[in-house]
Amino acid sequence: FTLFVRCQDANGNVNEDEFAMQFCVEKGPDTTPPKIEGTSIPTGMPVQFNTNETNIEVYVNEPADCKWSKQDKDYDLMENQMACDQNVWEINTNMLYKCFTKLTGLENRKDNNFYFRCKDQPYAENQNDRIVNSESYPFVIKGTQPLNIKANSVKPNGTVQGFANV
Repeated sequence: FTLFVRCQDANGNVNEDEFAMQFCVEKGPDTTPPKIEGTSIPTGMPVQFNTNETNIEVYVNEPADCKWSKQDKDYDLMENQMACDQNVWEINTNMLYKCFTKLTGLENRKDNNFYFRCKDQPYAENQNDRIVNSESYPFVIKGTQPLNIKANSVKPNGTVQGFANV
């Protein structure tokens, strides 16, 4: 493979010639499943009260088909499909492929557990050559409770100071 790159700095200076980066991929059987490297929302993050769904990106180290479920189960039994980038020109700056989905069924005041799994080689002619994650990638969104501030209960208890003198 050869990737051609041109750069531009903050002042608008551009190199006229492309910089060519060449690399080879060794032929041979793929023996490893796709690896989920991270998500656009860190696991364990809270969502606003009464939010019942949220968009998320899942980052995978190779082209893959990915799914999610609220229960930890095999890939083929997972109910929800993700839309995944699968072309080399779609990789992000971390050399990862993005999968997009909307997590639904979020509940207030509880940990909302989700499980992700992926299957590699989306273009393989022989489906038996595709490798699936044997373990799920666990993910948690924390449902929150409302913030209640009673009227007239919050006020300054002394001199209010700030950056500028008024």
